[in-house]
Amino acid sequence: MTQVLNLDSLKTTRSVIINGKERAVSGMTVHQFLTADDFEAKLRKATKQRDQVEMLIGQILEFVADTSREELVSLDTNQLKALLSFIRGDDAKPEGKKSGE
Repeated sequence: MTQVLNLDSLKTTRSVIINGKERAVSGMTVHQFLTADDFEAKLRKATKQRDQVEMLIGQILEFVADTSREELVSLDTNQLKALLSFIRGDDAKPEGKKSGE
């Protein structure tokens, strides 16, 4: 008997609501994982906080579908921090309603 490991079944589906619209949040790919150290190094080298925020917004746009830069810059800083944590998987128990509630 042939055993089959269905990797598609291991994908987790996550989403975030921004401005009342639910958007899919993609998981980190192996490539993104391998380049994460490079990104963190560039982030540390950025001396201006404005440059750091722009880099973080660019990173968020890679992970959150159907979201614009304009929508992200309209968030307050607490929302932006929460979104970054959620994308990175640092959220043990995200606050707010789950989809379908």
